[in-house]
Formats: sequence, structure tokens, C-alpha cells
Amino acid sequence: VTDDAIDLLLRYSLQTCSRGEPFSIIWDLRECGLPSTRHVWRCIRWGSAHKRTLDDRMTAMAVILAQKDHALRRIVGFVLRVCMPKVPTLVTSDARAAHLFDRGRLPPARRLLGWPWRDKTKPWRSAA
Repeated sequence: VTDDAIDLLLRYSLQTCSRGEPFSIIWDLRECGLPSTRHVWRCIRWGSAHKRTLDDRMTAMAVILAQKDHALRRIVGFVLRVCMPKVPTLVTSDARAAHLFDRGRLPPARRLLGWPWRDKTKPWRSAA
């Protein structure tokens, strides 16, 4: 994970939010290395600063992790607990499950994800 990769991620996320349309997102992190603490906190600060926009526009989020990537799974869980947008969320190693997550919440051209609304008492759902 590099500074340039984080810049690209945050720039793309901001452009997506600024379109003013609802969106769902799949983060495929199966090939991602461990981010530094600095990168993690930079993303958390960005998510916190844009929380209202994310809450208004994001409809669902899925995160795909490698089957045995326990360290990255813990980091993802931490980030989601700190600044989770109020959307249905799935953390999984099953790419098919991620793509089926929350199907039907968006018009067909925008369907990316499919699952009922998450239990708000749990900050994220892990489906290993």
C-alpha cells in the first residue's frame, strides 16, 4: 500500500460521492498488502470527515479479503467499527457472495451488492 494508492482511493471516493447519486461499493482487497498505521488513520480521518455524505449516498458495502488474511481482516474490522457508514456491510472471502450482496437495492444497471439491512447493533458482518 502506497501513498499514491491511498490518494487515488480517496480521490475516486470523493468523485463518486460528488456525483450526488446513490452507490454501493465492493472493495476487493484479496491482493492488498497490509497498510501502514499512517495509511489506516488517513482513511479513517477521510471517512470521518465525509461521513454525512457517505451516509446519504452509499447504499451498501462489501469487502472481499483473502481466505487466511487474518491481519487485514482485523484492520478492516477496526476501521469499520471506528467510522462505519450506516449501510448494510459484508466482509467475506467469497467474491460471489460479495457480488450478490444487497441485490435489488439499486436499479438493475447499478446492482453491485445483495443482503437484507444489517443488524445495526453489529458494526460489520464477517462471512469467512
